[in-house]
Amino acid sequence: AIGSVYSAFANASAQKYALKKQAEVMENNRQIAQMGAESAFRAGEAQIAQITYKAGQRKASQRAAFAANGVAMSGGGSYAEVLASGDVMKEIDKDTAEMNALANAWGYKHQASQYGMAAMSAMVKGDYASAGGIGDAAGSLIENGTAVADRWYKYYGEG
Repeated sequence: AIGSVYSAFANASAQKYALKKQAEVMENNRQIAQMGAESAFRAGEAQIAQITYKAGQRKASQRAAFAANGVAMSGGGSYAEVLASGDVMKEIDKDTAEMNALANAWGYKHQASQYGMAAMSAMVKGDYASAGGIGDAAGSLIENGTAVADRWYKYYGEG
C-alpha cells in the first residue's frame, strides 16, 4: 500500500521534473531564436549601410569622371540622369536588403514563438502530472485502505 502511494508520488515528481527541464530547454531555444531575429535586423542594417557607402563612392567616381571629361555638371541632361539613376538603384537595393532582413527576422521570431509555446505546454503538462500523481496516490490509499478494512472485518469481525 505504502509502496504504491510512494510510487505514484515519485513518478509524478520525476515526470514534473523532466517536463520542467524540457520547458527550460525550450525557453533557452526561444531566447536564442530571439537573438537570431535581432542579429538578422542588425545584419540588414549593416548591409544597408554598405549599400549607401558604395552608392556614395560610385556617385563620387561618376562626378570625377564627368569632370575629367569636361562634362558640365550644372543643370540637367545626361549628368543629372546618370546620378539620379544611381540614386534610384541605391534605394531599390536598400529596400531589398531591408525586406530580406525582415523576412529572416520574421523566421526567427516565428521559431521563438513556437519554442515559447512548447515551453509553456511542458510546464502545464508538468503541473498536470503532479496533480495526477496526487490523485493516483489518493486513489491508491483509498483502494488499499478498503482492502485493509475488509481484511480487518474478516479477521476481527465488526465489533
